[in-house]
Amino acid sequence: MHIQNTQIRRQTRTALAAIIATLIAIMPGVAAIAAAPAAQAVSTDLFVYLLRDGKIAAAQRPVAVEDNRPGRASLLALLDGTTDAEDDAGLMTAIPIGAELIDVTLDNATGVATVDLTDDMLSPPRSDEPDAEQEALIYLGRLAQVVFTLTQFPSIDAVLFEIDGEPLSDLPILETIQINPFYGPIDLAQPLDRADLEPVIPAIFVERPAVGEPVDLPLRVAGTANTFEAAFVLQLRDADGVVLLEQPTTATSGTGTRGTFDLTLNLPDDRDLSTLTLVAFERSARDGEPINQVEIPLTPSPE
Repeated sequence: MHIQNTQIRRQTRTALAAIIATLIAIMPGVAAIAAAPAAQAVSTDLFVYLLRDGKIAAAQRPVAVEDNRPGRASLLALLDGTTDAEDDAGLMTAIPIGAELIDVTLDNATGVATVDLTDDMLSPPRSDEPDAEQEALIYLGRLAQVVFTLTQFPSIDAVLFEIDGEPLSDLPILETIQINPFYGPIDLAQPLDRADLEPVIPAIFVERPAVGEPVDLPLRVAGTANTFEAAFVLQLRDADGVVLLEQPTTATSGTGTRGTFDLTLNLPDDRDLSTLTLVAFERSARDGEPINQVEIPLTPSPE
């Protein structure tokens, strides 16, 4: 019986070889495809979006991009968790350990990406007995990290979610944060864009520079803000906390409507950027004290 099975396997391999040879003869492209080497990964600086004090925050890392799919590569980097430098900068992720990317596809006509993740994405939060609203914000933070990470690419405007291949059309816990009239309903059956995620966007969202992004002087500072009368302050501080530069700033809108800002800061003398921190805050209308403060340690560009 063993000899007979061996003969059958040999005959099968011979027949398959003949079929392949025939295909190569009539379809030269088959040989080229079969012989094509696997595409090498290209290291590219991409943004991943994490959380700082429960609100979205930007970080930049070198990411290995395979098959010219930066969106997929950025999500894989996001699912890897935080780096030591991001931890030191006060960033964290709400995405559970074990959540894996199954697939991500893009409808070029609508700019909507569909992300399929394993059900670990919906694992209960590990924080100590969060109340319903805190738990809801943790779940929304997870979704926001994915939406912001993908919408860094101009071709992607919004994101739909799937869990193990099934549409994520409802997450009842999110209803607990829909009572705020500024937020509006969060409808997972519709594509989510950044504007849908206001509950987990900081009052002053500095997107550039991101944590880990190499920078030079003059320093470009850009992002969005939703502050009282659109006003806030930018500072550059040294390692001892001394304010080297202070710039009062105004976004394009505020007081309930998120606006944008994009400006440059400079110093009169050369400084070691690795010792500097960018600080953004608004002054309380009640007592003038800083509120909604964000701190971003600067990373100098390589020489």
